[in-house]
Amino acid sequence: MENMEEDLTLKVLIEIRDEIKGLRTEFSVLKGEFSAYREEVNKRFVLMEQRFSGIEKELVHIRKDIAVIVAHFDRDYLLLANKVEDVDRRLKVCEKKLI
Repeated sequence: MENMEEDLTLKVLIEIRDEIKGLRTEFSVLKGEFSAYREEVNKRFVLMEQRFSGIEKELVHIRKDIAVIVAHFDRDYLLLANKVEDVDRRLKVCEKKLI
């Protein structure tokens, strides 16, 4: 009976050992997969950071271009407004001479 109990205990211990070995192997595989996944995510973050940096630079250029456009528009609008006022003044002078 005692021999049977020892065999059973030994069998259980061997199964536990084998289960632990299996879990260690699975963990090692998962750890490797996670490391590869983490590297892939890091590469994506680097690419995104580069793209955002490029976008920021482009936005700076766009802001400068918009400022130039607005300045030209303001200047052209003032010139046109002065010309319209000058034309109105001339028309009034002509109307007075005709009357």
